[in-house]
Amino acid sequence: MARELFIRNSRLLKRPLSMSDVVSGRKWSYGTLDDHGRLEEGKISNNGPLVIYDTENIGRGIQILDHDSGKEIHLALVLPATEGDVRMLYDVAKRIAELWKSKHISVDGDIEEVSNLDHCIDFDIKTHISVLRNARRIFNESEYLNLACATLPVCISIEQLESFADEYNEFGHYLHEKQKIAAYKSAALFAQLDDVICSIYVFFDNGAIILPREPEMKFTQDGEVYICEESYIFVHELFEGEKISRMRFDDFVNRVPYDKKTEFDYKHILISPLTSEELQAIFKE
Repeated sequence: MARELFIRNSRLLKRPLSMSDVVSGRKWSYGTLDDHGRLEEGKISNNGPLVIYDTENIGRGIQILDHDSGKEIHLALVLPATEGDVRMLYDVAKRIAELWKSKHISVDGDIEEVSNLDHCIDFDIKTHISVLRNARRIFNESEYLNLACATLPVCISIEQLESFADEYNEFGHYLHEKQKIAAYKSAALFAQLDDVICSIYVFFDNGAIILPREPEMKFTQDGEVYICEESYIFVHELFEGEKISRMRFDDFVNRVPYDKKTEFDYKHILISPLTSEELQAIFKE
């Protein structure tokens, strides 16, 4: 479910859009989302969605589709999004229209004048608030929802999501606060170790890391479902002469000092940066 805008290139010489031109003079940034929904800053690739976002108000981000044809740009904003996202969607559309000398854009199939988009913004804000208020019914979820955002996914309980309908500005504040810390979200890798199927989470020193409260223990490959027997934390070159140090997931999380662990979102914890010496102490216990 998304709000979709289309801008046609009215220039005689139709060249693909330059993202550096789009963000020039603004506190915007862009990148491509990887398979786990994590932003690869400044990267433009066909392997994942291209997203543009406001660095001072990081929300769900604006997806830019069909960006390399030079003839038409397709913008999309998934629901529910923040007020900042809504306003940025139309700011990006206006910016592209300016670059392409376009006087009109298509908003979900309706042709609108670029100079008269305020009514679209007002309508969209009301729509997003309505989606928040009715999240349980709309998304058919009773517990939580994973929101694909500008820099990484954020998991929110349905109860909290619906509460943002009455405090809409807090929704934007919440998503920005989660993403501005620039933590690395470790995603599960799957492998067979010692004849046992395992999930693996890579951990680094000197950087904030997001881990799930419970490790992912099931995955699908080539249509077949596999169940993991173990889950591990991997740290590269922690000890001299040892390429990879590994520890069972639960043991590692339990050994991390209490003051280094905080809640990140409904399904994840945030571990504050650990030095290599602190990690070595954890692995030596």
